[in-house]
Amino acid sequence: MNGLSKLVAGAALAAVGTAVHALPAASLSASSYTGNGLYGATSQFIYTGGTATSAITNPEGYVRGSATTSGFQRVSAEGDGSGYRNQGIESAGGTYYFGIVGPTAVEVPIILSGAAELRATGGSSVEVDETYGRNGGTYSNFGPVRCYVGSQGCGTFTFTQHFSLTAGTASVAGDVGFTTLDIYLIAQEGSAAGFIDPVITIDPAFSNANQYRLVFGQGAGNPGTVPEPAAWVLMVAGFGVVGGSIRSRRQDSSFA
Repeated sequence: MNGLSKLVAGAALAAVGTAVHALPAASLSASSYTGNGLYGATSQFIYTGGTATSAITNPEGYVRGSATTSGFQRVSAEGDGSGYRNQGIESAGGTYYFGIVGPTAVEVPIILSGAAELRATGGSSVEVDETYGRNGGTYSNFGPVRCYVGSQGCGTFTFTQHFSLTAGTASVAGDVGFTTLDIYLIAQEGSAAGFIDPVITIDPAFSNANQYRLVFGQGAGNPGTVPEPAAWVLMVAGFGVVGGSIRSRRQDSSFA
């Protein structure tokens, strides 16, 4: 096949591949609920990605928090409170869809890796869960991991999962992979925060890895590389700094 023929064939594959690999759009939601029946409550829900925040203060104390979903396959939540009657519930969740396009419909090994951090003080707690699979069927899950004072689930950790997808070609649609992330946080006395951030890659040990590429549904992105452990540490540190600044701003503006 000469260069022009290869170019035409490649363009045809790309065009048809785009059509047959119409992946579902990412389904994202973030919600915050705070307060109680005695003193009233506030709530906020965001379904297309972003940050939901809520805060309330009353004679019993205060509670505030936020939950965030990102198109780069990241979810996080944080909150803090003081007072027995106050309780904030923050939740963030997202389902992200992806597939593989290549020259033949073969099983391509996938690496799902990333990092998570969970921390809590006082009576607050946070839980993180991830499920992944293909074609709507559950493959396996990481978690749930729950963090509260004295538990074994608190701290920073990385994870790696291996599975595979059948690649799509010009005539075969291939598998639809998915990963679902959920964070659920209860902020009462003390504070809690958590995040989970996965990266999806084609296994570089696959003999023809350079001939295949990942494609994502609308609303989802992928860094494409797995950060080194030192980078995860910096990311976690940054998460804590951002969380602290958010709480500080809220205190200055809402609870002065």
